[in-house]
Amino acid sequence: MNSMRYIIIFFLLQFGLSSDLYSATVIKVSKKRRKVTIDEGSEQGLSKKQRICFYKSSGKKVGCGKIVKVKKNKAYVKVSKKRIKKIKKGMTATLKGAKKASNKIGNNPYRLKVSYVLSAITPAAFQKVAFNEPAVGESSVSSLWTQNGFNNKSFFGFGFEFDIPISTYSLGVGLRTRTYQEFNADSNYTNDLTKYAQVTQVGDSKGLFIDFNYLSFGSILLGSGLDVDLLSMTMQSAVISEGDGSSSLFAEASGAGITTISLRFRVQYFLDFGSFGLSPSLTLMVPVSASPTGTYTSTEENFKDELADITPDEDLEQSIALSKSSFGAEIYIGAYLNF
Repeated sequence: MNSMRYIIIFFLLQFGLSSDLYSATVIKVSKKRRKVTIDEGSEQGLSKKQRICFYKSSGKKVGCGKIVKVKKNKAYVKVSKKRIKKIKKGMTATLKGAKKASNKIGNNPYRLKVSYVLSAITPAAFQKVAFNEPAVGESSVSSLWTQNGFNNKSFFGFGFEFDIPISTYSLGVGLRTRTYQEFNADSNYTNDLTKYAQVTQVGDSKGLFIDFNYLSFGSILLGSGLDVDLLSMTMQSAVISEGDGSSSLFAEASGAGITTISLRFRVQYFLDFGSFGLSPSLTLMVPVSASPTGTYTSTEENFKDELADITPDEDLEQSIALSKSSFGAEIYIGAYLNF
């Protein structure tokens, strides 16, 4: 319930931020009369003689003019003969002197993007573990596993996104996949030098995200939204005989994973070439909810009696420690098509 409360407050604040900023859209251009009609008027606080400036979708200003007539939800702006040639239907209009952030987004196209994803810190992680053989004569141990740090990075991932223009905003919907680096560890087993314990851990995740893009600074676009990430992790530990290479599995995590819900904050840069372009971006995530799943099985018989107040299965689950991170950060390097 607490995580849902945070999500609701986040989106209310986000909507409040975007709705407080003024911008209008050009709905008609009369070159002969040198008049531009915009879709906001007296109801939005506009009045005669105010100065209005016009911007391309990239954020570049093309000219300004003066309001000569105002209706309830429309205003008519007189511009010079030179400037009227550059103003097009769908451009963004703002009050002169307003912060450029108030330009919002303007007339965004539909956009399809494919990206390489590098995750510096993933929203969920798991401990890299190795078998920890109890010392000879040790009658009680807290765990049969040593933790070697969280596996919380991914240098190989892909993202697929589709941007939908909504009035002067846009909504981005995307899918993402990432692969965690494989971890392997060998260690002693039962003080028998002809055998050793080998651990292998692999992980991957699939995600869905939605971004509401509400502010632009030239070619820079700001947005925030919601991210759902499903991390799957497989761990197996086997006793390997050095003589004949035979192996016997004694511990595994099957179907282990964690579903993480995070709030997203994203900065995108667009290098536009018309119908296509390049777009690097940085996304920060704040995980607010996590739900672990899976079965952990340890059939280790030689040392189970040495475990203090815990079963071998519980020991394995607690050692792997699937959990949400404090925050996440990822970089997208993408190419897109406009249509």
